[in-house]
Amino acid sequence: MKISYKGLTRTVILVGRFAFKFPTVQLSHYEFLRGCCDNWKERSNYKYIRKHQKEHLENISPSYFCFLFGLLQIQARCEEFESEPSKEQKEFFFHYCKNDCKKDNLGWYNGKVVCLDYA
Repeated sequence: MKISYKGLTRTVILVGRFAFKFPTVQLSHYEFLRGCCDNWKERSNYKYIRKHQKEHLENISPSYFCFLFGLLQIQARCEEFESEPSKEQKEFFFHYCKNDCKKDNLGWYNGKVVCLDYA
């Protein structure tokens, strides 16, 4: 088990093949609510892409479940992306990562670079 506190709005617990994303409670009530919203948006985005834009599924980490109000989201666990993304990778993943395309938001899944944080 590994715990990551790198995110501003969410804490991630890695167990086996899964990443459990919880809203951060350390900073403020506002950040906690943003974390809930980010979990919910990420799951909603995944479901929309799975239904309407299947060609984009290979570019994001799978989201399996989101609990009530975004209190927990479960995603596939990915391997860490070791270096800062190149200019080309930043341009490619801009659609998914928005203005936050950094190595912490990318990872390796099934041998391919994917976006982990696409809320």
